[in-house]
Parts: sequence; structure tokens; C-alpha cells
Amino acid sequence: QRGKIHESLELFKWAHILNPNSIDCLKQVGRSLYLLGKHRPAIEVYNEAQKLNEDDWEIWHNKGLCLMNLRDYEESADCFRQAN
Repeated sequence: QRGKIHESLELFKWAHILNPNSIDCLKQVGRSLYLLGKHRPAIEVYNEAQKLNEDDWEIWHNKGLCLMNLRDYEESADCFRQAN
């Protein structure tokens, strides 16, 4: 399974290079990093995605999941509130 996640991560990175304004590509890169347990890099990607659309609930939600896994519960709760 991890091999497929690594593969999808690389493909979504390339897709983002080809289409740098695609928020969907960034969200998929962040999701792949999250699934690989790379929570801090995923947060950085979600922060970049928020520059394109700060009101996207899915970005806030996924960023909250990353923060929760890093045991930053206060920031995580703030993200989940923003997602609603």
C-alpha cells in the first residue's frame, strides 16, 4: 500500500508542476504526505493550498488531522472549527 501512496505522491507532485494553480493537486499531495505519516510537510502543502483558497473546508479539516497527529490539539481544534 505504501508503495502506491509514494507513487501517487510523485504523480501529484508532477501534476502540480504542470498546473501550479490547481488546488486539487495540492490537496492530493498533502493527503499523500498525511497517509505516509509526514504530517509537517503535509501542513506546509496545505498552507500553500490555503493561499489559493483560504475558505476550502477540506484543507482546514485535513490540516487539523495533521495537527492532531502531532498532538497540537489547540491548533487542531481551531482548524476543525474553520472547516465548519
